Amino acid sequence: MELSWGLSLCVLLLSALGAVFSIKNVQGDERQSVTLSVNLRVNLFENQQIMWYFNTNTPVAFETTNSTPSYIWGCTGRCTLFENATLQMDNLIPANQGNYTLTIMNWDTGSTVSGSVYLTVQRTFYIQHVQGIEGQFVTLCVKLNVFEDQMATWYFNKSNTVASESTNSTPTYYWGYDGRCTLFENATLQLDSLTPADQGNYSLTIMNWNTASSVSGWVYLTIESPLTPPTLKVNVSTTNGNTYPVNGTIVSLCCDAGDQNVINYTFYHDGVTACSQPHVTCNKNYLYFQPITMSDTGRYTCKIENPISSNTSQPLSIIVTVPVSGVVLSSNASSELLWAGKDSVNLTCSALGTNVTFSWYLDGAPLPPDSSYDFMDANSSLIVSPVERTDYGSFICIGSNSLNSDTSNTLTLNLGWSPDENIQCNAVESNQTVTLNCSWPGGNPAANVTMIFQNTVQIAQDTVTIDVPLIAISSGAQLTCLGAQEGQITVSTMILGSCCTKISPGGTVAIVFGVLLVLVPIELARIYFICKKNNNNTPTPTNPVYENAEAQMSNDTPTRINPAYENAKAQVSNGNNYDHVIISSEGTMAKNRPQESSYQVLQFPHIDLYSSLRKTPK
Repeated sequence: MELSWGLSLCVLLLSALGAVFSIKNVQGDERQSVTLSVNLRVNLFENQQIMWYFNTNTPVAFETTNSTPSYIWGCTGRCTLFENATLQMDNLIPANQGNYTLTIMNWDTGSTVSGSVYLTVQRTFYIQHVQGIEGQFVTLCVKLNVFEDQMATWYFNKSNTVASESTNSTPTYYWGYDGRCTLFENATLQLDSLTPADQGNYSLTIMNWNTASSVSGWVYLTIESPLTPPTLKVNVSTTNGNTYPVNGTIVSLCCDAGDQNVINYTFYHDGVTACSQPHVTCNKNYLYFQPITMSDTGRYTCKIENPISSNTSQPLSIIVTVPVSGVVLSSNASSELLWAGKDSVNLTCSALGTNVTFSWYLDGAPLPPDSSYDFMDANSSLIVSPVERTDYGSFICIGSNSLNSDTSNTLTLNLGWSPDENIQCNAVESNQTVTLNCSWPGGNPAANVTMIFQNTVQIAQDTVTIDVPLIAISSGAQLTCLGAQEGQITVSTMILGSCCTKISPGGTVAIVFGVLLVLVPIELARIYFICKKNNNNTPTPTNPVYENAEAQMSNDTPTRINPAYENAKAQVSNGNNYDHVIISSEGTMAKNRPQESSYQVLQFPHIDLYSSLRKTPK
């Protein structure tokens, strides 16, 4: 009976207290933050109240379902109560050290669950950072109260023990510091022969042996070394120190100093600070072009600095590239013909874009090596001197750079050239018909050929041919062939024989007393028809032959003239037969041919030249 009553009382007491759970202690650092949580091993209730207490009876924070947390006891502004009942405390002070209890009550049943955690606040004293120079020494100290019976310990990056010393004992050195550091009685630590590996966080903890309490402080050591030159890198491929980003793209530069301690980075464009442009952004060791433009072309460097030195990178040349476009081929030639072998022309290829190179083609094939081709201005200009017949075709130029190529318009030179030979007169008999022919082919543009025979005029290009009955050809009939091409004229005259002469079929029908050949610049010369006198009274040949007497001129090259030769009429004063034509002046004529005492001047001012030639005396 007594046992049963005792068990019932125990159950009642546990029900009144609710379920209680505890977890391990939590340690926080002064002026830092800490998170307090309790694993209650139960699910939160749908309708509940969460309460945190400090040292059992001082409320800290509480929250009811669907309400806003409330904070008490100096926790306002530096505590946060989360929905899962976790409590975060910020900016810890020594007074925050103690027991914290979490209680969750179910409003529907009145039941509660609780748990507690003990917070220890570690006191820390802060001092400024310390800088040391590689190869030299530095002294680290923290202003802490020392105890009569204590132990001082220095740590590197929290986990590595550097040195420790108890009262009235000899210091002990660890982790490779033996022989290059000294721990003094006042807990000051001196590090010698500094290396970059010594950079980091050093903390000092002093423990009171009598009370087991401790105080701590820390200092951050920065090792400064003489800086070596950084490397300026770009996110675009480089060639021999040059990079060719495309206009309008995003480009970034990186000033890579490795693991050196750098406190300041500066970028320069052609010696001027580069980060002042609106489209340029600098952030520590990076520079961003957003986007890069043509004005950003130039030489870039970056400079690094620390308290004891500075250094500058090698220059990086940035050449902003633009695709090739708008390739245009033009010529300095006027609308007049360019004469093969005489005239020259300059072709120019222009294009938009950067670093454009030019190549030239004629009728789709690359221009062959030729002494008449002279490339100028980085291949953008082509001088053809002189032009030749082989230059007649379609020229194009192609502009190219590392991005693309573009082709120009086609350009065809307006070339002209004379026929290959002098104008020819021919007469061939077949079946009582004589075929007369005047021919001056091979020129460009085609020559206009005029045939004058027995008051008949026929005009065509390159060649004129007519058939004449043999019986219609009078004795001494004159066949005149005249060719005209772009201001130059050539004349050939054939004197035909008697129609009564017997000729074998296919033979030549005429005895040629004279063949006149003239290449005339009409307005610049006089034409002299020379009369050869038959002093020996040599009988006229009976067999049909031609005597081809060529024109006697100062040179063999046709002379280009202004084509003002219309309406020329010969002035004739006698009836002699002329079998040569000489272009000269009267003085030159008398001087060069004194043996020819009889000649006549035929002038062609501005009257019908064809009529004049027809009226030339026989």
